[in-house]
This record gives sequence, C-alpha cells and structure tokens, in this order.
Amino acid sequence: SQATPAVGGSSTGASTRGTTPAAAAAAAAGPTNVKKSDSGSSSGGAPVVAAIAPASKTTAGSATAPPATAASDPNPASGSSADNPGSSAVTAAAATRTDRAADEYEATYDNPPPAAATDPRPAAAGAPAVEPASIDQLRIALVNDVEFHHEVTLGLMSALQKHKDRLTVYLHDSMFRSKSGSNGVFDFVSYVGDVMPGNTLKDAYYKPGIAKTDVAIFVSPEFSIDYYREFIRRATPRLLIVFIHEPNMELRRLQYIINMHPLVGVVALSPHVAETVRSRMRMNHVHWMMPVLPVGCGNTCWEGFAVQGKFEGSRRTYASLWQLMQQQLQQSGSAAAAANPARHLQALPTVPTRSFCKLSSISSYERGGSSSISLHADAAGSSSRALRADAAGAALPRINVLGSGRLSGLAVPRELRPHVSVYRGMGYADYYDTLCRSVALLPLFNNSSGYLTDKISSTVLASVATTAPMVVPPRFLEVYSIFKREHVLVMDPASNEVAAMMTLSTPAAAATLATKRASLQRLRRVLNQQASAKLDGLLGAAIGRPHATTKQD
Repeated sequence: SQATPAVGGSSTGASTRGTTPAAAAAAAAGPTNVKKSDSGSSSGGAPVVAAIAPASKTTAGSATAPPATAASDPNPASGSSADNPGSSAVTAAAATRTDRAADEYEATYDNPPPAAATDPRPAAAGAPAVEPASIDQLRIALVNDVEFHHEVTLGLMSALQKHKDRLTVYLHDSMFRSKSGSNGVFDFVSYVGDVMPGNTLKDAYYKPGIAKTDVAIFVSPEFSIDYYREFIRRATPRLLIVFIHEPNMELRRLQYIINMHPLVGVVALSPHVAETVRSRMRMNHVHWMMPVLPVGCGNTCWEGFAVQGKFEGSRRTYASLWQLMQQQLQQSGSAAAAANPARHLQALPTVPTRSFCKLSSISSYERGGSSSISLHADAAGSSSRALRADAAGAALPRINVLGSGRLSGLAVPRELRPHVSVYRGMGYADYYDTLCRSVALLPLFNNSSGYLTDKISSTVLASVATTAPMVVPPRFLEVYSIFKREHVLVMDPASNEVAAMMTLSTPAAAATLATKRASLQRLRRVLNQQASAKLDGLLGAAIGRPHATTKQD
C-alpha cells in the first residue's frame, strides 16, 4: 500500500485493492435494482482514505421526484485483493489544515476559521461541464437512503450550507409521503424547508433522478449496501465520504463498504467510534466530526425529563428506570401524589414572560385530555417569576418518552402511567422543542447497546443540538472524550437516575442547569465549526480527480 500524509500530524494509509476475477465478473453483470432492505456479505480489502482536514457551514429547501420501484439485489461479491498504489491522492492545500482537539474548543470558539468565498454565478444553461478548480465549484450529493439517522443528515446539511447551491440531498422515499396519524412518517421535508430553506431534496429511490456528482457523502452506507453501490454507479463521484455507525459489523462487510471506490474518506461521529473503525481496518487514521443543527426552545418553561430513541429494551434500561420510580412512589407513602404527577416546571430566566406552557404532541400513553399545562406568572412578570403547575405533586418528576417502535418495548407499569407520557411520530419541530424544554435528557445506556463502548447514541447528538444536558454515569466521560464535566450531569457511582432527577427538580439546581446549557452551547458552536472545516478539507481531495464508478466496474 501507499502511505499518504494526513492532516493534523497523522498519516493515512491509502491503498486500493481490486477483487478476484469471480467478484469482477459478478459486478460486471451491471447495476442491480435498488432494494431498501439491508442484505449481502462483503468483500475483503483495505480502504482508500482521503486523510484531510479542516473549514465551514449549511441550509435546506425541497424538490420532490416520483417514487421508484424497489426490486432485487444480489449479495456483494467477496474475495481477496491486490494493491493499486496509484489510487490515493491528497492535495497539498488540504494538508495545511490540522485537526483540532475537542478539549481546545474554547480557543477555537474565540478564533473561528475564516469562511471560504463562494461563487454566486450559476453556470449558463446548456454550457459544458467545467472542471472544478476549487471546492466552491464542486457538486455535492448528501445521501441518507434509510428511514433513520435524520439528526445526522440535519447536522451535515447545516455544515454544508455555504455549498447549498451545489448540494443535492437524497432521502428515503417515505420522507416525501404525506403524514397520517400518530404512526405516520416524520415531516422531515417540511421541517427542512422551514429551518434551512433553499436546498434541493430528492427521492433517493427515483433512480433516474440520481445525477452525476463530484462528491457523494453517505450518511448510512452500512444499512443499505445495494443502494450505496447503485448510487455510485449512477453518480460516478470523484470522492466518497462515508460515515460509519456500526464499527463492529462483520469485518468483510465493513471492508466492502470502504473499498467500494478508488477514493474514500472514512468518518465517524465521535473519537471512540473512529478509533474502533481504525483499529479493525488497520488504518492509520479515521476522521471524526459531530455536526448538529442548532435548535432552540419555542417556549419559556422546562417540563420534566426526556428519554428519546427507539423503544427497545436492548438499547435503554427502561425497566430499571420504572423500578426506581416505583420504589420512589412507595417511599413517598402518598396515594394522592401517585394520582397527581409532578410537572416540575421552571422558568427559563432569559426568555420573555409567558403564562402558558404547551407540549404539542401527537399521541400520549393512555392519557386522557389535553397535554397542555397552564402556568401562572407573578404580577410583575419578571424573568424570576414564580411559576406553578396546576398539578403539583412532588412524588415523581414527569418523564416524556419520544421515539418510535412498539409500546410493548417500553412496558410502562400501570401505576407509573400518570407520570410517563409517550410520544410517537412527533413532528420535528415539536420533537426538538420538547427535548429543548426538558430539564435534562436520560440516555439510559444499556450495557448491551454498545453506546458505552464502540457506538454513539442519538441522545448525545440531541443534547448538543438542544443544549439540554444528559444525566450520565461516570464511565460516559471515559468513552466520549469530547465531553467534559461542564457539559453533563454526572451521577455519583452510588446514585441513580431518579435520585438525580429529584435533586435537579429543586430550585437550587437552576444555576447548575443554566451553566451546563451555556457550556453545551459553546461546545456546539465549536463542533460545528470543526465539522465544517473538516468537510471542506475532505472536499478538496476531489479537485483534479477523475469521476469513477465502483472499483468492481
């Protein structure tokens, strides 16, 4: 293999490997029809990595296309490979930038990288394609062809907004269907149009709509390898940037994804995931970045605590939380409190006075009546006003569970249902507003989930996006090195989530919570600056490179 210098003092092992004659023959049979489901084993081979780094930012609109038909998809071929030293390229300009350590974010915040200029002049209609001379002329495709990881798509769109005139976002076809009922699809397209207007969104499964591009960024390649291969064959990008979420997938499958194209930049969402990929693939460097769409609260009060994510006990320790809550109810010895859940609503000190706090919801867990809660401000209406909830028991805090899946995956005990509201199919505006107005987020990491070893939870991105701090065990800081104590609420080893919630629900905790939110806001800004810089550095590797299809072709 051929070693290439990497940004930030690291080196990137860049090598290309072909496939066996049998694998090449299988691939030469032509493009397969796209299938939305995940299937196929993977072939061996070491990755070609564009190890580049830092610079910039994003926004979105909407353009729809007719849906395509899903069909068959053969498994990817497997086999050994041979070195091809001519397939790696790293530009000298890109190599001048360096990766910034996350614990230096304060310095980065004070000295943000300069924004690169963009060329506002559109190409003349019918004019021949011009070979791009800078990243400001590159056509970029952002591809997320599955029904999840939308928070990653939003973050990457935000980081790419200065390129939006040349950015096309390909989404799963369900994102273009009208929403119906509590179990309908998310209103992702309309939400993007509201928060990032002016972007081009396309149905990923309308295959004739896949246009030739210079750079293709794949949000979730390991979940739909057949589509990944099909898109590359149609778009013939000069460079791939692939985000890996499941670093401990079957090794041959991981190799197949990374070895698909002559020039691939491999990225993870956090350092510990990047290190797992690097170690398994025996690579010299894997990039990491955590771009998030900054969101704020549409209301003026905090309402309970939130648990978000897919309703699966293998991911989160719901059962342990319910058990702790039951014990707290028993210890309270108050039947009245058990029938009258605490809301624990507090005023946000810097938001204009309002006298009403409403949680806009689509469905709640066997709860009758409206989910709106009336509050009463003091006569002066000052930011330090005293607010009281109509239901003011103190036995338990309110828990809002947001996500998708079967309610059976939560198994909320009946006596706790007055204290637990479950929201499925929530629109993105309400979803983020609810998280933002939470006192804190409860990740509830299950040991079997991998979230404290080699994967990253969407709750982590939600915390950074909304600045709602997470209640975490001490081990969290050992795994997620970009977070410090100033960003999270660390439980004592002998404590638990319910004890932490009861403490955080007191007025004395208000100053601590405000400080955590301010720290998360600073971290969010630096992570987005860093992601934008790294993306621009990676994009630079496409300059001067030829268009290419899959290496099997």
